Amino acid sequence: MKFTGFTIYIDTGGTFTDGFMTAGDRVELVKVDTTPHDLTVCLINCIEEGGKRFTLSTTDFLSQALVSIIVNHPIL
Repeated sequence: MKFTGFTIYIDTGGTFTDGFMTAGDRVELVKVDTTPHDLTVCLINCIEEGGKRFTLSTTDFLSQALVSIIVNHPIL
């Protein structure tokens, strides 16, 4: 079965959280501030921004997506 929705790759770093999002041949790059006190905030911000790029609500975007998250942030 071939997946035909969105792919979301997120890399959290010390300063910025980067999102690489695709739908077929379309690629969108997203960059938001990392929130070291709570990484879930920057992850959600990145996903929300990606949804906006594809003119979708966050819920609709995630319901059609495969998500991969890389946390590259030292635990303080």
